[in-house]
Amino acid sequence: MKRRVLIVDDEPGLRKGLGNLLELRDFIVLEAGGGAEALGVLRREDIDLALLDVKLGGEDGLEVLRRLK
Repeated sequence: MKRRVLIVDDEPGLRKGLGNLLELRDFIVLEAGGGAEALGVLRREDIDLALLDVKLGGEDGLEVLRRLK
């Protein structure tokens, strides 16, 4: 069974690069550019792991983590 990973980062290139590496390891990768987008993904999808940037542009990544939990 493939694991589902949500990558939350405001830098698209970083999300894409990390996502490509994880897909090579047979993960299903979901991406979000910020907290609101990540919450939207979680409403639609089940995930096994979230990789979250601590500094999301104008957002505090730790606050986003609290909301995701």
